[in-house]
Amino acid sequence: MSIILDNGKLIAGKIKSEDKQSLTLVTPGNATIRVNRDHIDEQSAATSSMPEMTKNLTLREIRDLVEYLSALGKRKSP
Repeated sequence: MSIILDNGKLIAGKIKSEDKQSLTLVTPGNATIRVNRDHIDEQSAATSSMPEMTKNLTLREIRDLVEYLSALGKRKSP
């Protein structure tokens, strides 16, 4: 999420929580910032730099990739 405040400051981060009055973001530097919605001039969701998998992989390749990634955490160290 990218936010431009009414004073021109840009804040980028992942939404941690939100309500009607405020938005709380966690920045790439792991700082937590609470922003009053009254001070937000613009906000936009950041697009992922990861390409859409269905454009580059077949359904079988996606299934194989998911199976491989899920097995990574289950392997025992030698």
